[in-house]
Amino acid sequence: MQNFTTAKAFEQQWRTNPHSRDRLMIALQKAYPERQLLNVHWSHLLNDKAGIDAWLEFKGGTMLAVDFKFRTFRHTDSWVTIETISDVAENKEGWAQKVTPCREMLFVRAQVNGVITDVLRVDSVALRELACTRINELKSVGEVRQSKSKGSYSDWVGEFVALKPDSLVDLLPSRAKHVQIVGGAHDSN
Repeated sequence: MQNFTTAKAFEQQWRTNPHSRDRLMIALQKAYPERQLLNVHWSHLLNDKAGIDAWLEFKGGTMLAVDFKFRTFRHTDSWVTIETISDVAENKEGWAQKVTPCREMLFVRAQVNGVITDVLRVDSVALRELACTRINELKSVGEVRQSKSKGSYSDWVGEFVALKPDSLVDLLPSRAKHVQIVGGAHDSN
């Protein structure tokens, strides 16, 4: 798994690079075919720290608070990672178990060049419920791993479960949707 600093740097390209923003819009529209996506409004740093990365604005004036989990493309089917413990030494709960103001978690898998290959939509309340009440079931369908992260002021070891997107969809059948972007989200097809 990417450490915290690397993950934030990877996320920054979607906020600042115009080509990456365009690819993200195309991929998100494919993930929300029932609604017309108009814009992605990135949050202020304080809202980001509270768990909202952005608001998706849809036609009709509706807004959806989301937390993005950007993942670099690796040749593995188990690319969805759910943090169960944020700091093993202090036994701190991971982000999946925390109450968040966002409505959906959006796992986005992309190649280093910015081509998006997958989007997984997950209801944040359903994911939290799974991580808090059915953690053993979550761990049984994935692989429990640890990661070392380096922040601005400290280092820590976290624990996460790596699993296939369809395995998570099966655990949350009515509140999750996996969309594979055929050919990547670099065109408007």
